[in-house]
Amino acid sequence: MKKSILLILILFNTSLLSAQECNYIDNYYPLIFKAQIFYLEGKNELAYTSIKEAEKFCPLLNQSSIYEIDILAQVAIALDKKEEALNCIELLVKNYGYKFSYFEEDPIYTTLKENTKWKILKATSDSIYQDYLKTINFDLKNELSIMTSEDQRVRQQPINFDEMLKVDTKNENRLKEIIAQYGYPNEKLIGAFNFEINKADISTMIFHLKDVAYWKPIFLNLIKKGEAPFNIYANLVDSNQRTIGMFIYKIYDNISSDKIIDVDNLDNRRVSVGLRTVEMQHRMMELKKIKYGF
Repeated sequence: MKKSILLILILFNTSLLSAQECNYIDNYYPLIFKAQIFYLEGKNELAYTSIKEAEKFCPLLNQSSIYEIDILAQVAIALDKKEEALNCIELLVKNYGYKFSYFEEDPIYTTLKENTKWKILKATSDSIYQDYLKTINFDLKNELSIMTSEDQRVRQQPINFDEMLKVDTKNENRLKEIIAQYGYPNEKLIGAFNFEINKADISTMIFHLKDVAYWKPIFLNLIKKGEAPFNIYANLVDSNQRTIGMFIYKIYDNISSDKIIDVDNLDNRRVSVGLRTVEMQHRMMELKKIKYGF
């Protein structure tokens, strides 16, 4: 009896420790950023190992600038891990609104087409997609789409700065209410940003938020929990640094080192808020241009 209780306590403490360790900034992004580079370099085994290591700490995300579950599916196929690739496809269809045609039309997935699970997913994909649609908050999505459109409209030439300030203030106040009520409007709430109907990605709007002291702890916490894009904290801070011309995280590629505050510790600061190092960022962009042409 005592041994059983001891075993339960050990398992409970181990589970609690694992939950505490799920810090996306510390435990997830450093590995996922490496995996993305390995994938772009064609180093499938290393990409797979890095993703699986990250998955030990935190559930996988599928962010629009990385697509880590999609990457895992592709490297799993390359390594003849077909069941794992099919599990990834199922997750993307059920939880991220991927149309099954996305996989059918990509020759990478050809080797899976005779698999029973593939056939089942294909047969049920329309039903799965309809179930996915039921999880989306379309009212909020439509509202955010209007807000993002307004954010861009007032920045078209000729700019009426009084109107721009009015729109920015209104948007920021409403975003405070939305995030307090729903959390960050990510793909689980309003659908993926390549999702049909409207564009409701607030990432551009973040560059125009002014209440930095209010947003910083909220954004950092959201990134740590994997509930918001990894770059929103740095984008918020550096976009507000434009008024003085000195930057903290170097989110703009054309900024010279003499415009960086404490440049010697730049990479440490970047990593601490969820970004890649500068060298890794440049390497990733270089490889993307080679692979995708942009």
